[in-house]
Amino acid sequence: MNTKAAVTTPRGLGAIANIQLAGDDAAKAIARVARPTPKIFTAGRIHVCEVIDGDNVIDHVVIGHESQNNFAISCHGNPFITEAIIKLLQKHGAQIVSKEEMLLDLSGTENTIGAEAKLAKLKAPSIEAVKLIAAQSHQGLAMTAAKWLAEIDALDLPQIKNQCDNILADSAKAKFLITGCKAVIAGAPNSGKSTLINALAGKQKAIVTDIAGTTRDWVSINCRIGPVLVEFIDTAGLDENLTKDDVDKASQQAAHKMIENADLIVYLNDAQAPPENSTLGRLADKTVIFVQNKCDLLSDEQKNSLPAGDIHLSAVTGLGIDKLCDAIIDILEVKGLGPQTPVCFTQRQTDLLTTISNAKEVSDAKTAITQLL
Repeated sequence: MNTKAAVTTPRGLGAIANIQLAGDDAAKAIARVARPTPKIFTAGRIHVCEVIDGDNVIDHVVIGHESQNNFAISCHGNPFITEAIIKLLQKHGAQIVSKEEMLLDLSGTENTIGAEAKLAKLKAPSIEAVKLIAAQSHQGLAMTAAKWLAEIDALDLPQIKNQCDNILADSAKAKFLITGCKAVIAGAPNSGKSTLINALAGKQKAIVTDIAGTTRDWVSINCRIGPVLVEFIDTAGLDENLTKDDVDKASQQAAHKMIENADLIVYLNDAQAPPENSTLGRLADKTVIFVQNKCDLLSDEQKNSLPAGDIHLSAVTGLGIDKLCDAIIDILEVKGLGPQTPVCFTQRQTDLLTTISNAKEVSDAKTAITQLL
């Protein structure tokens, strides 16, 4: 087919956009617009580079060489950026076609994991997530599964099952890169939750007063913390005594429900007051970062008496918020995930790896691996 290019993501603003480039001269077009120019074009390779037009840098992108003469360019989702790249590819000989025509041309050329990667990349919240997903098509998960299938008779079933368990564990971490993290800011009334969410948002989003219990409804913001998109949710202050008023009772129930469904709890305590032990018991089975707030109001002696393992900060001045962000990345354990780390990024993949992990016979594992590919 002639060289064609198409934007395969929906119109409008988004975190990431995907441009598909395919055809006999696709590699030549990539060589003309990418800096540094990829030295080797091999299916399965991921290239992180800049798209340039002469001396002008259009965007920092990830280019996935998905198959022979077939490339996926993942760029930032500003429509002006995608339009500039499309026009640049057109200038270098690509025919601009619709998303439907492009996907029709490419149908049937990939394994199932590759097809799933195409769809998952459209929803990825960051370049890091795109790199991780794209690498699963020909490396990562696909390469691991293909190796299992090729060596199934020589490998011990326990060995495969152990590798499955490791991949599933890494997939739980990768989820935060691929779909984001939901973090609830919890704590007693007037502990500074709304002030903290305003500091994270960079503008006043929640009402802040000195009156305990001001927040009765929940407020949320989305922030990039390193490579992870984190949704912070500010809930009503937790107070076991606020159950007589129907509105307060409902707000307490909503706050506890948010906590139950959260990936992470940022538990705020007013450093001037003792922690609320009755609430802490509810967090025993959750991933929690304990934070001592209002540390700017303490003497040096008082600061030294605070729990050493907690994050010490002031939501008002911003002091210590960088340490909170570092702690979030550390506790999510996403730093060790390279683009070629085998991970699942769909429920189908997770279910099949779970089946392999629980297989009693080699034949059952072989069937599931074949379905995976």
